[in-house]
Amino acid sequence: MPNERRYPAIEPVCLAIHLTYQCPLKCGHCCFSSDMTKTGALDIEDVYATIDQACRLPTLSAIGFTGGDPFLQADIVVAGLKRAKAKNMATRIVTSSYWATTPEKAIDRLRPLVEAGLDEVGLSYDDSHVAYIREDNILNAWHAAEHFGIKTTIYMSTDVGDRINGDYVRGRLGASEATNPRLLIIESKVTSTGRATASTTPEQRRARAERDGIYRGPCPSMLRQPSVTPTGKIQPCCGTIPFHAGLCIGEIDRDPVDQAMIAAYQNDLYKWIAFEGPVSVLVQITAGTDAPLAEGDLDGICHACDTLFSSPQYMALAQQYLEGKAACLRVQETVLSAVGLYSPPS
Repeated sequence: MPNERRYPAIEPVCLAIHLTYQCPLKCGHCCFSSDMTKTGALDIEDVYATIDQACRLPTLSAIGFTGGDPFLQADIVVAGLKRAKAKNMATRIVTSSYWATTPEKAIDRLRPLVEAGLDEVGLSYDDSHVAYIREDNILNAWHAAEHFGIKTTIYMSTDVGDRINGDYVRGRLGASEATNPRLLIIESKVTSTGRATASTTPEQRRARAERDGIYRGPCPSMLRQPSVTPTGKIQPCCGTIPFHAGLCIGEIDRDPVDQAMIAAYQNDLYKWIAFEGPVSVLVQITAGTDAPLAEGDLDGICHACDTLFSSPQYMALAQQYLEGKAACLRVQETVLSAVGLYSPPS
């Protein structure tokens, strides 16, 4: 069943630092609508403070640098990696590999990050990326990671009618997860957020919602993967949808990340999303209205969260519904805590 997934305990495990929303690419499915005109970026002191504060969360084990493309802020990434490794954190970066234009340049660009403590490089590649970078860039970045013996995860977001999939990439790499333990390929489906909404027709978006295997269950990121935006907003999840005030739990210039996450665990809407998922939230809160939503109206959990938090009407309905939902959430919280699957920070 598409909604059946197993996840570790609901506890903070990984901090995502969105250094910038700038990117040399302008991919059609980008959730942030990234390009080189975006403004806002974290500086070194912001990154140091964010890491130091997040690492006070006892269950946190990893720091990730993303964007936009964090290679545009490579010096800050190097400083952040050193800080994270000093605190015994696993580290990763996610990039388009626009910088890996030759094998030699790929090694030269990756070397200072590896020397600073980088454990894993994530490469974004799919049909949308092909419009802006050569396939050789991915191969060069992959071989550079292999040269240094670090992990590579290739993140793919596929849309209706796309040509490139995981098997295609495995063939081009000449490797697979079965033959190389340092390689992981993750395929997900494009959801209608950001430019993936703005650049498509209603018919295309309906086709997305009708695909097989769409995940509409509990959010695996909510309350597990806090993030910080390039403008210093703290969020209780990975933050891979356009920014919404309802998902802001603090600002780094006044709110320590660890304290913001402790407070987030008191928010029943966030718990509801973590326990049941945003698709279920929307279906439940609209059931008695003149325009009820069905699961099939939403092409994934990010689309559902974007829909929920961008609508004052839906947010008001959610708050009203929570008055009667609270007891159910307390039961779920008790059960999950009893089996070790819910561990609020303190």
